Amino acid sequence: MSKSAAPNLRSQFTAQTLQILLAVEEHGSLAKAAERVHLVPSAVSRRIAELEENCGLQLLRRTSHGTEFTAAGKTVLTRARTILSEMDTLADELHTFSEGIRGAVRLAASVFALTQRLPADLAQFRSEYPLITLEFNSRTSHDVIHALQKEEIDVGVFVSDSVPSGLTTMIYEEDKLALLVPEDHPLAVQTSAGIDEIAQYELVVGPLGTETRALTADQARRRGLKLRASIQVASLDAMILMTRAGHGIAIVPSRAWEALGPFRGLKKIEIGEQWASRQMLVGVPAGTPLSTPAGRLFTKLSRKGNV
Repeated sequence: MSKSAAPNLRSQFTAQTLQILLAVEEHGSLAKAAERVHLVPSAVSRRIAELEENCGLQLLRRTSHGTEFTAAGKTVLTRARTILSEMDTLADELHTFSEGIRGAVRLAASVFALTQRLPADLAQFRSEYPLITLEFNSRTSHDVIHALQKEEIDVGVFVSDSVPSGLTTMIYEEDKLALLVPEDHPLAVQTSAGIDEIAQYELVVGPLGTETRALTADQARRRGLKLRASIQVASLDAMILMTRAGHGIAIVPSRAWEALGPFRGLKKIEIGEQWASRQMLVGVPAGTPLSTPAGRLFTKLSRKGNV
């Protein structure tokens, strides 16, 4: 057979044709095979004859005992089983996409969300939907909001005291900021402190743009105060270690401290002012249809209701 004839021959091997051949092998007769594939016997016979003519090969032999496959026919049968099995697998995989149990979700979250219950929630989500891939990265809350507004991500977890424009949000977590001080610090004898007292001491702070640092600085400005940073660190762990070493005091989310601590040599003090209470939101771009996997994750993280 010439190469030019191959495309024409390939077009003969439809799923129905392959199913017909397998049915003939299984039942040993054209009549029973036709019943199996819901065709009349003449249609089955004609389809096989057309295939043999295009192949230039005999695939079946009719004998007194029924129908037998030639060597060429047996080769077709072997390939037919593989091809139909692959087609079934493809159909199943596409079904998982349509049902929202397979796919990918672009997710970003505040760094501090990782020190709270988010890792456990994501682990539970992955156990429920093992075929959904989470493309995750951590950012500041400001960057998470910006990425959602530009639709660079599907779902975001961030801290905000209001609903950012262009987003649909639900409450994910509620938390309070707390003050972390060495046990021998003057504030260690107190059960609570306010921004006026905090501003009297040097602070161990996170990077510029992080929500806790921005919120604290904003409260200080409103009171006409200026905060003093002794050292800037990149992570909550580093903040705790530097505070314990005496480089200053630190403001941390209460739940983060509970998740990581307790640490010897440190004391957590309540910040007794309203600004220290904050909401962590889960958001998606407003007005843009979510993929089913993204919608499932958004629903999973939306436990407390509308903002």
